[in-house]
Parts: sequence; structure tokens; C-alpha cells
Amino acid sequence: MKKGEDLFNLVFTNSGVGLAVVNSQGHPYKTNRAIQEMLGYTGEELANMSFGEFTHPDDLEKDVVQFNQLVKGEILNYTMEKRYITKKGDTIWGLLNVALIKDEDGNSTDEAIGMVQDITQRKEAELKLEQTNRQLEQFAYLCTHDLKQPLSNIEGFLDLLKDEIGSSLNKDGKEYLNLINQSTELLKQKLEVILEYSSIGAEGDKEIISFKETLSEVETELKDLIKEKEAYIVNQGDVDLIKAFPEEFRVLVKHLISNALTFSSADRKPEIYIKSQKVANEVSISIEDNGVGFEMEYADRIFQIFQQLQEKSIYNGLGVGLACCKKIVEHHGGKINCKSVKGKGTIFTFSLPN
Repeated sequence: MKKGEDLFNLVFTNSGVGLAVVNSQGHPYKTNRAIQEMLGYTGEELANMSFGEFTHPDDLEKDVVQFNQLVKGEILNYTMEKRYITKKGDTIWGLLNVALIKDEDGNSTDEAIGMVQDITQRKEAELKLEQTNRQLEQFAYLCTHDLKQPLSNIEGFLDLLKDEIGSSLNKDGKEYLNLINQSTELLKQKLEVILEYSSIGAEGDKEIISFKETLSEVETELKDLIKEKEAYIVNQGDVDLIKAFPEEFRVLVKHLISNALTFSSADRKPEIYIKSQKVANEVSISIEDNGVGFEMEYADRIFQIFQQLQEKSIYNGLGVGLACCKKIVEHHGGKINCKSVKGKGTIFTFSLPN
């Protein structure tokens, strides 16, 4: 026993990862050198503090909620990225893992051990990348917006040409005018979807919204396509209230259902099953269809902008909807994936923090 304790203390003290033993009141009464140097406090100073005193205010609530769940035995561990305030007042980022300590018989005690890895450099790099991406998206938005007016001018002059000389053109001339018209219309559509894609992430605050109401709004928007396809759509989930960006969430649901309707099979009516459930601190929603499906080896491509797996001559679209879905889900801090069987159908599943 003594050897085991000595080994634990040796590892604990000299670990390069910040370690702290915390009691049920949140006081780190035992800490190692790494976390002391990370935060700039001595072990004695930390022992007389609660972890809330050196946690960034914006991250405290999430940490406290999970710590209380841990103490009550509702969860065995948790992981989160959080900001710490050092003794000098600097803000650093840490990857925190907290687990209950068990006794010799395997029973949980009222103490926990926390492990903290300094990820400040990684988070700063991510922030710079995020800022660069935002600048690129803003550039794309402005360029696309500015191109709309010249395009409208081209369309206007094209209409004038048709009125002035259209009837006097030979077959080839009329075909050329028709091709110009088709090209300008395609460019117009692409500019619109680029504007939509680049504007994702601009919506300010999340709100508590009704998933059932959002679904009803989307079905109303798509009623003509639903009627044309004679589609059967059913919501089999129990989840209703969701914390999300309202407009982006509506667009997300609309794109996924529209995708299921568009890529339906020619030999059967579309059936779309919507399921939802709450798992831990997330809500998971899946939209399953019985459409044409695709080979899973191409799964990585479907979330890329302007990518289409199906024949353009059969299925209309620009290959932007699913790229928008991925960007919306990621803006919410969630994940999206899919499973598909060619000829049988596809399931899109996304999860959002809730």
C-alpha cells in the first residue's frame, strides 16, 4: 500500500499535466507543480480557493453544472474546454477532464481529480483561422453582392437584344442567345447560393425555438414539391424545444427535407421519417428517406460546396444545400453525418448542444 501511495504521489507531483484533487465544495486542496505554474498560484493559495475563483466567468456555469452532476453521482466524469484566469490576470485555455475518485472497493467518494492541459496556443491558432475564414466569407459576400448588379444589366441588355433582333436571327443566332440566357440564369443562381452560404454564421443569438413549429413552417414552404412527389412525412420524435439560431435552423431543416424530396426514387413515393432525442447535453435529430441513396465511398464529398453525386440532367440543384447544412450545424457547435445505401435511401443525423 505504501509503495502504491508513494508511486501515486511521485507521478502526481511530477506530471507535466496539471492535476488537482478537489473536494465536494470545489476546493482543490491538493495540486501539482504543473497546475500551480499554469495558474501562477502556490499550492497553499489554491487550497484556500474554489475553482470558480480562477475560472473565466463565461465558462463557470457550464463547469459548475457538470461538477454538481458529478458530485451527485449523475455522471462519472466530464470533459470541457474552458478559460482560466491566472494570478496575473491573464486568460489561458485549458482542456479539463474531471472524474470521481473511487475507494479500494470501487465505490465513488465525494472527491474528484481534475486534469488540465494547457491548450492556449491551439485555441489562439484556431481563433486566427476563424478570423481569416470570416474575412474570406465577408470578401465572398461583398464580391457576390457587387456582381449582382452587372449581371442584372446583362440580363436587361439580353432582353433588349431579343426584342430588337431576336426575330431576324437564324437558328444558330437564336441558339446562341438561348445559351447566353441559360448561362446568365445559372450564374444568377450560383451568386444567390454563394450569398446564402457566406452569410451563415452572421445570426447573433440563439433562442429557444419549437422544432415542431419549425417543421410545420418548412412543410408549408415545400407544400408544392411535397404534393408533386406525393410524399409521406412523419415526425416520430419527442423533442420540441431546442436552443438554436432560429433562421439558420429553419434553413437547415428545409435543406435536409428538400434534399430527401429531390433525390427520391422514380419507382416509389418518398417516405421521410424524422426522429429526435436528447442525449446528455445534446439533441440529436435524424431525417431518413427511401430515396436513391449513394455509395458511402463518396460520403465526404456531399458536404462540399458545388458537389453533386447524382446526374445533373435528372436531378436539379447546384450542390450547395448540404454544404450549407454542414456550416449551419458547425456554427451551432454541433456535428452532422450521413449513412446511405445506394438504391435504398439515406439517413442524415445532426446533433446540437442543448
